[in-house]
Amino acid sequence: MRPFTAAIAMLIAVFATWPGTTVRAQTPFPDIAPCHWAAEAVTRIAGQPQVKPAQARNSTYLAENALHQVFEGLRCYSPEWSRSFLADAPADWPTVVPNGPVVVQIDGVRLDGDRGVLSLNLRATLAGREVSRSGEIELTFQNGAWLVAYDSLAALDLPLFP
Repeated sequence: MRPFTAAIAMLIAVFATWPGTTVRAQTPFPDIAPCHWAAEAVTRIAGQPQVKPAQARNSTYLAENALHQVFEGLRCYSPEWSRSFLADAPADWPTVVPNGPVVVQIDGVRLDGDRGVLSLNLRATLAGREVSRSGEIELTFQNGAWLVAYDSLAALDLPLFP
């Protein structure tokens, strides 16, 4: 192993095992959930990235990622993570969490200024049974990030979004 690569690997190992470390409620990266095995180390090593709002507003990746992170937070039993990617979620949400994987296939993204729409197919295991839905999810761009409109998820008629 090259000396530089070995030093980086050692640095990651040291920071990942540092005593008293905890994963923050939200990492500075929109695609690393709090239960991801590398979340703590990545957060500590990389610091806060600087993303310009104009770039984020035009990013189909960040728009799609917002929806994926809603379900990733539920998978991690971290509703506060999911809530950080939702617009107008009820105060008592969530009342149910999935007991199996949620697979979201995004078929199309339309972004227009501060609004967006994702066309999708969704499969989930809820209360031991497989459910699937298709539809469109609305997005809104607020404070430099894409958020999923809770009401558009509720329109899919899933128990996760009553």
